[in-house]
Amino acid sequence: MCRRSPIPAMPVVVALALALSACGQGDAPANTQADAAQREQDAAPVLADFQSAYTAGDWGRARLKADELHQEHAGTKAEAQAMAHYDEIKSKSDARREDDRLRSLWDYQTNPEGKGQQISAALISKNEITIAGGVSHVQLIFRDHPEWKRSTYIVLSRGDIDCYKGCKVKVTVDGTTKMLDGLRPDTKEAISMFINPDRALWRAIQRHKVLTIEIPVKGGPKQTSEFEVAGLDADRMPKAWSAQ
Repeated sequence: MCRRSPIPAMPVVVALALALSACGQGDAPANTQADAAQREQDAAPVLADFQSAYTAGDWGRARLKADELHQEHAGTKAEAQAMAHYDEIKSKSDARREDDRLRSLWDYQTNPEGKGQQISAALISKNEITIAGGVSHVQLIFRDHPEWKRSTYIVLSRGDIDCYKGCKVKVTVDGTTKMLDGLRPDTKEAISMFINPDRALWRAIQRHKVLTIEIPVKGGPKQTSEFEVAGLDADRMPKAWSAQ
């Protein structure tokens, strides 16, 4: 009589592995949802900071927080909310940064002088000009002095200006050119040239971007210095400077 061979029993290890596998498959969606919820929870404070900065128009901080969400919380709804505004905040933060840079170019000073105060606004040229033996930046200065009154002049760090007997100075503001009177004072204290009328340049550059001044360099061809004037704060000088 033939006897049937018994069906071999499943090894305990294999059975346990299959049981764990089946259990894990059932928990996967729940774990995924929990992970997603945790990620949103982690991103929430950053999103709140972003929204606060956006509402306040603090574009630099809003951009910083949007970048943080994109880099550290990618794929979250919080990141999507911030990135929906990214082009706007990038444009505005870039513009704000440029405004800050232009304002920082100006140097305003108020110093005691005699019985009053000397008030000045000064700006260094964007470019260097070529002079005998090297190059020089040009400083543009607007000065209100209790004794010498109002003056507009440029100063070189080296070289000289060929305008001792007076000359015509070509100035251009955002493409509009005019000729003003120049005069190199007969002094060795500074390499300078006054530009008259004293308030003409001050009034001309307000709410404009670029000023160029053609300088009659001694011993060489005329040189053009360029000034980024857009950051001017006209209120830093006495009101008489801007009066018509």
